[in-house]
Amino acid sequence: MTRYDAALPPNACVEPSNGTTPKEEDLMYVVVHHKILNPETAFPRGQALIDGTGAPDGTRVLQFYPHVDGSVVTCLWETKSVADVQGFADTTLGDSSVNMCYEVDAEKAFADHPSGLRPKSAPVA
Repeated sequence: MTRYDAALPPNACVEPSNGTTPKEEDLMYVVVHHKILNPETAFPRGQALIDGTGAPDGTRVLQFYPHVDGSVVTCLWETKSVADVQGFADTTLGDSSVNMCYEVDAEKAFADHPSGLRPKSAPVA
């Protein structure tokens, strides 16, 4: 079972710990943990997140990791601000999901492409 910190309000936006706001031209990585409350609503709405429909400028999803039972999804985003992703996820998913976003410490993070996962398909034009 996934644990969500009770001290954080639903749809909490966790800003960088140093209290600074990134410059407009800087991009960052943001992780979003979606606690899915209504899968029948969240997943069709979530397709807009995957497709980038209505995304803020400079904001795109890079990775999508749904739990096998559909109760939780974790995504990695590239964006200009945590608030951009938070607002996009909250507006798109509405009350079908509780979304917690936080900036990734890119200097400490690492990634490797898992061999068992397919690459993201190109958007249909």
